[in-house]
Amino acid sequence: AHFRYKEKILSSNELDTVVTGNANGHPVRAFRNRLTRYIEELEKRGEGFEEIEKVAVGALKRAAKEGDVISGSLMAGQSSGLIKEVLSVSELIESIIEEAEEIIGHLGGITKW
Repeated sequence: AHFRYKEKILSSNELDTVVTGNANGHPVRAFRNRLTRYIEELEKRGEGFEEIEKVAVGALKRAAKEGDVISGSLMAGQSSGLIKEVLSVSELIESIIEEAEEIIGHLGGITKW
Protein backbone atom coordinates (compact mmCIF):
# COMPACT_ATOMS: atom_id res chain seq x y z
CA ALA A 1 0.00 0.00 0.00
CA HIS A 2 1.03 3.59 -0.58
CA PHE A 3 2.78 5.31 2.35
CA ARG A 4 -0.05 7.87 2.70
CA TYR A 5 -2.56 5.02 3.11
CA LYS A 6 -0.34 3.53 5.82
CA GLU A 7 0.00 6.94 7.51
CA LYS A 8 -3.79 7.25 7.57
CA ILE A 9 -4.09 3.88 9.30
CA LEU A 10 -1.45 4.80 11.88
CA SER A 11 -3.06 8.15 12.69
CA SER A 12 -6.60 6.79 12.98
CA ASN A 13 -8.76 5.58 15.81
CA GLU A 14 -11.80 3.31 15.99
CA LEU A 15 -14.17 6.20 15.26
CA ASP A 16 -12.56 7.21 11.95
CA THR A 17 -14.32 4.62 9.80
CA VAL A 18 -17.78 4.45 8.29
CA VAL A 19 -19.73 1.65 6.62
CA THR A 20 -21.34 2.53 3.30
CA GLY A 21 -23.29 0.26 0.99
CA ASN A 22 -25.63 -1.30 3.54
CA ALA A 23 -28.65 -0.02 1.62
CA ASN A 24 -27.69 -1.86 -1.57
CA GLY A 25 -26.26 -5.04 0.00
CA HIS A 26 -22.62 -4.19 -0.70
CA PRO A 27 -21.26 -2.93 2.65
CA VAL A 28 -17.74 -1.52 2.77
CA ARG A 29 -15.93 -0.15 5.84
CA ALA A 30 -13.53 2.67 4.98
CA PHE A 31 -11.92 5.71 6.54
CA ARG A 32 -14.11 8.79 6.34
CA ASN A 33 -13.13 11.14 3.56
CA ARG A 34 -14.66 13.07 0.67
CA LEU A 35 -15.56 9.84 -1.17
CA THR A 36 -17.40 8.24 1.75
CA ARG A 37 -19.30 11.45 2.48
CA TYR A 38 -20.40 11.64 -1.17
CA ILE A 39 -21.45 7.98 -1.18
CA GLU A 40 -23.46 8.59 1.99
CA GLU A 41 -25.22 11.49 0.21
CA LEU A 42 -26.02 9.24 -2.76
CA GLU A 43 -27.41 6.58 -0.45
CA LYS A 44 -29.59 9.12 1.38
CA ARG A 45 -31.02 10.18 -1.98
CA GLY A 46 -31.84 6.54 -2.71
CA GLU A 47 -29.40 6.09 -5.58
CA GLY A 48 -28.90 2.49 -6.66
CA PHE A 49 -25.79 0.36 -6.73
CA GLU A 50 -25.01 1.24 -10.36
CA GLU A 51 -24.87 4.97 -9.65
CA ILE A 52 -22.69 4.50 -6.58
CA GLU A 53 -20.44 2.10 -8.46
CA LYS A 54 -19.75 4.82 -11.06
CA VAL A 55 -18.34 6.99 -8.28
CA ALA A 56 -16.43 4.19 -6.55
CA VAL A 57 -14.84 2.49 -9.55
CA GLY A 58 -11.06 2.80 -9.33
CA ALA A 59 -11.22 4.40 -5.88
CA LEU A 60 -9.37 1.58 -4.09
CA LYS A 61 -6.53 1.76 -6.61
CA ARG A 62 -6.36 5.54 -6.19
CA ALA A 63 -5.91 5.06 -2.45
CA ALA A 64 -3.70 1.97 -2.27
CA LYS A 65 -1.45 2.54 -5.27
CA GLU A 66 -1.53 6.31 -5.80
CA GLY A 67 -1.95 7.48 -2.19
CA ASP A 68 -5.15 9.47 -2.75
CA VAL A 69 -6.44 9.67 0.84
CA ILE A 70 -9.00 12.38 -0.01
CA SER A 71 -11.12 10.78 -2.72
CA GLY A 72 -9.78 7.23 -2.79
CA SER A 73 -11.42 4.27 -1.07
CA LEU A 74 -9.42 3.75 2.11
CA MET A 75 -10.88 0.39 3.09
CA ALA A 76 -10.25 -0.45 6.74
CA GLY A 77 -11.36 -3.06 9.22
CA GLN A 78 -12.84 -2.38 12.64
CA SER A 79 -9.49 -2.97 14.33
CA SER A 80 -7.52 -0.60 12.08
CA GLY A 81 -7.47 2.01 14.86
CA LEU A 82 -5.40 -0.38 16.98
CA ILE A 83 -2.47 -0.44 14.53
CA LYS A 84 0.33 1.81 15.76
CA GLU A 85 3.32 0.74 13.65
CA VAL A 86 4.15 -0.67 10.22
CA LEU A 87 6.21 -3.84 10.35
CA SER A 88 7.76 -5.95 7.63
CA VAL A 89 6.57 -9.55 7.44
CA SER A 90 9.82 -10.79 9.00
CA GLU A 91 9.51 -8.26 11.86
CA LEU A 92 5.91 -9.34 12.47
CA ILE A 93 6.83 -13.04 12.56
CA GLU A 94 9.75 -12.35 14.90
CA SER A 95 7.44 -10.37 17.19
CA ILE A 96 4.93 -13.23 17.27
CA ILE A 97 7.68 -15.75 18.09
CA GLU A 98 9.08 -13.55 20.88
CA GLU A 99 5.62 -13.06 22.37
CA ALA A 100 4.90 -16.81 22.21
CA GLU A 101 8.23 -17.63 23.87
CA GLU A 102 7.50 -15.11 26.63
CA ILE A 103 4.06 -16.62 27.27
CA ILE A 104 5.47 -20.16 27.29
CA GLY A 105 8.13 -19.00 29.76
CA HIS A 106 5.45 -17.67 32.11
CA LEU A 107 3.62 -20.99 32.08
CA GLY A 108 6.32 -22.39 34.38
CA GLY A 109 6.37 -25.93 33.08
CA ILE A 110 2.59 -26.33 33.00
CA THR A 111 2.82 -27.38 29.36
CA LYS A 112 5.38 -29.32 27.37
CA TRP A 113 6.98 -27.64 24.38
